[in-house]
Amino acid sequence: MISKFILVCLALIGFYSNTYATFSLNVLQPHRNNWYKQQATIETADLSIEPNGIYWEYTLTLSFSARNVSFGYNDSVEIEYFFELPAGSHIHESYLWIGNTIAQAKLIDRITATNIYEGIVKRRRDPSILYKNSATQYELRIYPMDLNETRKVKLQFLIPVEFNANAGNQSLLLPFIKPSRNIPDMNVTFGTSTIWNTPTRINSILVPTSQGANAYSLQIPSQTISTTDNIYLSMKSAARNGLLFCKYPTSATEGYYQVAFSPKDALGILNPKKVVILINHSSMGSDVYDKVISNIKYNLRTKLEPTDSFVVMAYINGLLYQSSEIWQSIPDRN
Repeated sequence: MISKFILVCLALIGFYSNTYATFSLNVLQPHRNNWYKQQATIETADLSIEPNGIYWEYTLTLSFSARNVSFGYNDSVEIEYFFELPAGSHIHESYLWIGNTIAQAKLIDRITATNIYEGIVKRRRDPSILYKNSATQYELRIYPMDLNETRKVKLQFLIPVEFNANAGNQSLLLPFIKPSRNIPDMNVTFGTSTIWNTPTRINSILVPTSQGANAYSLQIPSQTISTTDNIYLSMKSAARNGLLFCKYPTSATEGYYQVAFSPKDALGILNPKKVVILINHSSMGSDVYDKVISNIKYNLRTKLEPTDSFVVMAYINGLLYQSSEIWQSIPDRN
């Protein structure tokens, strides 16, 4: 493989709609049948999360392979990876490993980036390109990769935190791993700060391990990734009554500031909701039922206020059951 490398990334103009799934991962042979694709594999997945004010900074490192793929030709393949980030997110770095060397992306416009990438593919050199296809959808391509080889990338991005009166929640990115033909375990590390401290919950599935001051880790098994829609990290924050203030000093007298607030918490706006949840248990298998219950618990804890209330009703074998005769509330969302 020729070591000279050009990496172009994140074309910010020329958005277009595409018909691909929100998350998908394939390999193809660009010098042969470009339309014929097979599902690729994520061999390793490592996620690091660092709280950074009203955003959390994610570093996602993935290695891709064409394991169990056969095209009938012993030729190099191209990785094609589509994914989505929440609205308001920002990718700011992209890296590609070439052997033991890591190369950083350049930020250029879409047309120029595409022309450079296509030219390099024709010459079988070492490019990676990351397109921004819409406000939330992205497309990563890597070429070349031998059928018995792996290619490793690292993406860094900021995701806005969903926060309430005194805690914040955000995803552990399970949908990024699910398109893999063979799903790996995912290693997760995350830090704390004066703004974001004690992790209060990671659904009810996983328990983080303390790695000393301000650091935690956990491993999400492949089976959990396969059977769970997503998992969310919740951390207590320095927010008071829905108001979050962050200061980043640049000197003794100057600095950068962030202010964010939740109107209903900061302004004391009370508009109590009553929520009825209806489950048709008769049409669910046990695996689907577990996913539904996990999602219901997460949404009740993160979306309802202490003044809200709910009741769960389940339709089972022609009969309707109710969880309680009175409306239930969640006094502590954390």
